[in-house]
Amino acid sequence: MISGRSGPGYVYQRYFGGENTNYFTILFGGNLEAELPYGSKFRWGAEYLPEVSDWQDTYLIRTFADWALPINGWLDFKIAAINIYNSQPEEDTENNSFTTTAGLSFRF
Repeated sequence: MISGRSGPGYVYQRYFGGENTNYFTILFGGNLEAELPYGSKFRWGAEYLPEVSDWQDTYLIRTFADWALPINGWLDFKIAAINIYNSQPEEDTENNSFTTTAGLSFRF
């Protein structure tokens, strides 16, 4: 399944030391979901969040992917990866933030 979305938003980022950045944005995003063998699922998504008044220089790009494998009727093993690219990071920080997690997921 492929889906897309868009709409207004607000970005608020707070950094260590009390500094913060905030702006209005318009979200453009999409998802891809695939049913895999043994009841497992793969999801991938991407979002582009530009500042309304400065589309070219101030934006976030978020991408994620996760894979869930059922253990029983209500419990899944899940692996996820998230990458966030910030075009205007705080001084002395990187543009990219990459996170991975693995764990159990409950369905109800």
